[in-house]
Amino acid sequence: MGLLLEKYIPNFELIPGDTFQVPLAFGKQCDFRIGHLYLEYHPVNLQFDFKDKQALHELRKGLRHVKKPFKQQIVEALKQELAERYYRERKHAVEAWGTKDAELVVVQDAVGLYRKVIKPYGRQIPKEHVFVGEFNKLKK
Repeated sequence: MGLLLEKYIPNFELIPGDTFQVPLAFGKQCDFRIGHLYLEYHPVNLQFDFKDKQALHELRKGLRHVKKPFKQQIVEALKQELAERYYRERKHAVEAWGTKDAELVVVQDAVGLYRKVIKPYGRQIPKEHVFVGEFNKLKK
């Protein structure tokens, strides 16, 4: 992801501790900083984002008895809630670090990165589908 930021964001360079793996309050780090923009790449994963593993186990056990379209609705709603919780936690760490005017963007995939960061801040950017292809190729 950092390579794509260097490629498309003017004057962006991966510098550990400054623009990459930037320290925040509470011992947290942010993946990237582009000026006043703090960028986190955080695809929601129920296995890792659920803090209570017993609750996750019970959820999975219960979902076995739910029909597929409803199961997908439930899982998507949970993912939205976990994504919002992650955003709030990171925003708090960014603000507590003394950067109250900073903007935090959390993306979960290549499309989110393209639409929320590359398109508004980039130069000489490709079409979205081309960017997504580049992202997926680098991710492998």
